[in-house]
Amino acid sequence: MPFFKIAHTYAERKQVRQFWENTRKQAEDISNEYNRSTENTFHKNFYDNIKFEQEDFMKRPDFFEPINRFQYIEM
Repeated sequence: MPFFKIAHTYAERKQVRQFWENTRKQAEDISNEYNRSTENTFHKNFYDNIKFEQEDFMKRPDFFEPINRFQYIEM
């Protein structure tokens, strides 16, 4: 028995497209879930390890946004 079947009708082609689209969505969801958790932990650890000195605040140009030390961005 062959692994694949050649789609001849429009309904069969639509069913094949839908199957691969669902497979792509599942793979993307798995990838996003894994990447989101690892990226969030990396960024949190990175920002926790940054040491802000008082002189860093004094040397910033006026046109920069103000620094909020304890603000975390939820992704």
